[in-house]
Amino acid sequence: MVPGVIVSSLNLVVFDPAPPDAVLEEMAALDRSAVAEFGREYAAEPWSVESFARRFPHKWTLSRCCVESRAGKILGFWIASMAVAGIVHTHRVAIKAGMRGQGLGQLLFEEVRKAAWNEGGREMTLFVAA
Repeated sequence: MVPGVIVSSLNLVVFDPAPPDAVLEEMAALDRSAVAEFGREYAAEPWSVESFARRFPHKWTLSRCCVESRAGKILGFWIASMAVAGIVHTHRVAIKAGMRGQGLGQLLFEEVRKAAWNEGGREMTLFVAA
């Protein structure tokens, strides 16, 4: 991961095209907890480590992760790609339970939106499981 914007004790990072297994496992664990908490309103089933590692067009330049600076723990992520020119699709968004309501989702969205615009994205889509 490459450090990005620093907000207080948080780092917003762009994903490395080959994230370490520990990062993928931490993201999968956060995804599992979101599915356990919200059920089908979040997703039909959690993503596996392999799902997070899967390559999608522009995924690594568009997706963002929020990491606690000192402990290096993932607090939230926004996974997006652009398979169709100009249309950015959101695959997954999750914020750690204790960090919700503090603007991390908004911060991640703004960073993904800026990256999407720079990559030629003009629309963003999100399908809701519920």
